[in-house]
Amino acid sequence: MGDEAFLQGCLDRSQPIPTDTFGIAHQLVVRPGKSLLGLGATVTALAGFSDPCMVSLPGLNERGFCQGLWLDGAGIAPKGWDIEAAVGRRFEMLGARHCTDAGMVVRGAQNNSFDDIDLQFNGTNLRLNWGAGNNKFSRFESNASTAHGVVFAESDLDPNPGYGFSGGPQGNLFEKFVIERPTPNQQLIAALAGSRNTFRSGDLQVGQGGTAFWAKGSSLYTFDDVTFSGDSTTTVLHLEGHYKFRWLSCFPENHAKLFELDDASSIHLGGVSQVSANAGVFCVPLGSKTQAQLITGTVG
Repeated sequence: MGDEAFLQGCLDRSQPIPTDTFGIAHQLVVRPGKSLLGLGATVTALAGFSDPCMVSLPGLNERGFCQGLWLDGAGIAPKGWDIEAAVGRRFEMLGARHCTDAGMVVRGAQNNSFDDIDLQFNGTNLRLNWGAGNNKFSRFESNASTAHGVVFAESDLDPNPGYGFSGGPQGNLFEKFVIERPTPNQQLIAALAGSRNTFRSGDLQVGQGGTAFWAKGSSLYTFDDVTFSGDSTTTVLHLEGHYKFRWLSCFPENHAKLFELDDASSIHLGGVSQVSANAGVFCVPLGSKTQAQLITGTVG
């Protein structure tokens, strides 16, 4: 038996959760119209924790905000935050670590703001699923994931809430972000679905043998003013069936391959993009098309 009764009471009354360390044996629920008011507390999953996530926002969950709470899955809890079909909510100064599946899942949720989110040492740090759309992430930190830093999906990894855009996550914006240090040979960002998702003014650091952005069957993603760093074994972009990726004013360095793409993919270069002197191969076509057929625009 943990502190879940006390914590759930705070959530149901939208009362502040004091600065302390708590343990839970069952998940907490933030109900529609209620707010989570943390003052810097840490909540840890206790031995025997068997629920799908540590904190759930179920159903069409409108209004209110969640702030100031850090979750520790202790290598037991599958997920930290499970945000289902939230609309117009504000999430700030939240964190999750040591969750076996994902630190935070956003599924079907739309038009929410996420500020100062810190996700570390989870399987995947952040997964956007089932048409999550038009959400804004500012000062987002993803560090040391064992699988991916960020995943865009349309899959049964999470229950389908029945809301959201069809075709995957769309129109999400990441600004002033740091996504770094995944397990070697993994994809830092994996785009398995969705379109029009943008990363602007941030930094990506790729693990050994890994790929910064790996896409299959998605479209119209944008990197704008993004810097990349890796080593002689890393790839920056790997695209399969990704239509019109936009690369604007980016600066990659320390990599083996910059662009790797098949015949069903394309890249548009714009802005004042540059490539460092220690960069690797510029483009590796995976099909029969030439670099000139796959890429439009120029890099300085």
